[in-house]
Amino acid sequence: MTDKKPRIPTIDEMRAQFDADSIMKAATPRRGRGAAWERVLESVAARLGSEWTVIGQGLHAQLLHVPIGWWFDTVAFDPIPNREQLYFSHQPLMKPLSPEVITMRQDLYERLHRNTSHAGQRLDIFDTDSAVELVFWWALGPSLTAFTDRSIERVSAGKELVYAARQEQPHSDWTVLAGLRVIANTGSPLDVIDNALDSLAGRRINDDRLIPFWHEFRSVAESDDRAKSLRWLDHHRRATVREHFPLPDSAFTDALAGLDDQ
Repeated sequence: MTDKKPRIPTIDEMRAQFDADSIMKAATPRRGRGAAWERVLESVAARLGSEWTVIGQGLHAQLLHVPIGWWFDTVAFDPIPNREQLYFSHQPLMKPLSPEVITMRQDLYERLHRNTSHAGQRLDIFDTDSAVELVFWWALGPSLTAFTDRSIERVSAGKELVYAARQEQPHSDWTVLAGLRVIANTGSPLDVIDNALDSLAGRRINDDRLIPFWHEFRSVAESDDRAKSLRWLDHHRRATVREHFPLPDSAFTDALAGLDDQ
């Protein structure tokens, strides 16, 4: 009786196994990712100062720019295992907030802005020092620029143009113009609200808050009382944020300052 020698795998077989192992390793998230990300954000927030705070937990933790005005501005990351990348979110609070919506991802920003600092640098949340430097740059550079680049008046004027061309550009986002008209005091929001409701009629929508929001906004705006509409929008922006994050009044700007003097 002779012992059988184990068969030596061929080069192709070894390469295939190596590729399979590499794919499995890449697809398997390391433990402690949430805690690592929180450590990065806490360090960045400490460097940035009082205008930034950490909200959320674990992989869903974000840097929030405060105080909150009419937009909800955050820095976060897409937690695809071992392929994490930063993004920022610049979401209007003149309608229900969806904090998971991404405004700009790091890879797209780098394609639009060549030769930026940190170009091509990937986020490694377990290398705290390098991750802190990258997030710090992303927050103070691309993100803050987007958050503060345009005034309410400029945004409102731009949305008026988009609204006027909505038939030619059916997928454009013009619905926030209703709130902007109230905030910037540039006209009645009623026709925008009615068109927003018409655009939702008969459609399957993922957010069941939208139709009640527009109906309630319309019932307030019918009074043709800007102060009443502005107070309602101010209440809404706080409430829609607090659906997701239990933030105190001190986290919000005073959107009604001087209103009684007008």
